[in-house]
Amino acid sequence: MILYNERFWMENFYEVKIGNKSLGYLYINLILEILKEIYNPFGKWNKLYGERKGVIYTKYSLENVKMEDTERKFFLKFHEMRDTDWSLFNKADTHQTGLTTIMNYIIEKHDIDLDFSVCEDNESLKKNRLSWNKFKDLIIKEKLNIFTPYGEYKDIFYDLLSNLAWTYYVGERSEIISAINFKNILGYKKIIRSKMGQFKDTIHGKDIEVDGESVQVKSFTRIEKRETYIRFPDVSSKKYDKVDLFSFWNNKKKEWIVFKNENVRRGKHVGFTFPIESLIYPTKEHYLKNSF
Repeated sequence: MILYNERFWMENFYEVKIGNKSLGYLYINLILEILKEIYNPFGKWNKLYGERKGVIYTKYSLENVKMEDTERKFFLKFHEMRDTDWSLFNKADTHQTGLTTIMNYIIEKHDIDLDFSVCEDNESLKKNRLSWNKFKDLIIKEKLNIFTPYGEYKDIFYDLLSNLAWTYYVGERSEIISAINFKNILGYKKIIRSKMGQFKDTIHGKDIEVDGESVQVKSFTRIEKRETYIRFPDVSSKKYDKVDLFSFWNNKKKEWIVFKNENVRRGKHVGFTFPIESLIYPTKEHYLKNSF
């Protein structure tokens, strides 16, 4: 029995091939179809603030969700310990930790092997196709257990909700702190945060606008500092052509770093590398003086 880790899917979500499509493409569309099927009949599938439709107003309680103390205080203060109006489940389609949680639940509960590989020889592609069909059928069979609290097995629902809540909390914390820092440290005047479900956020990556400049906000835990570049090896590296600035926040070390979106090198799916010349905060001089 093979269980998967998040790192595998962070790197290979779009690399595992099922026929002429990627597993990532098929998975995203499958999850959206399932969520729409479950929530549309109850009027819970619609637009909220933005342009795209999604799950809204479930009001699911988060009381039984595993959380850190600071995370619990956040949801208690801002969301009364309930699912967000633009539901946390709207992150489920592209969330690799969520995929890993669901896949391992399917593997363990049904005692099966799902053998996915990035190799493209005929035998590997056949295994990918068979594994995907098996996985897809079981997600559909288990959909009420996974995506609602009304199924027979509630543990998977709360495990998935816990992962999605943590992702949302980390993102919100990083955006709020970045917005404050842009104003208080760098002196920007007009700070606008994107609303949930807007294409400029979900598609273009514009989490914040500061005096007309768009900002993609990332949280990070690991960083590699060199005299000519700074690298974030564990940050997902989607391409952001329409973003002016990148803001990185490490909550444990309270470290904030801002770059211009210039000459950025991206890993295939994970990892950002920025040249020192693109630093905005701290300044290049301060960085070189205090980092080595």
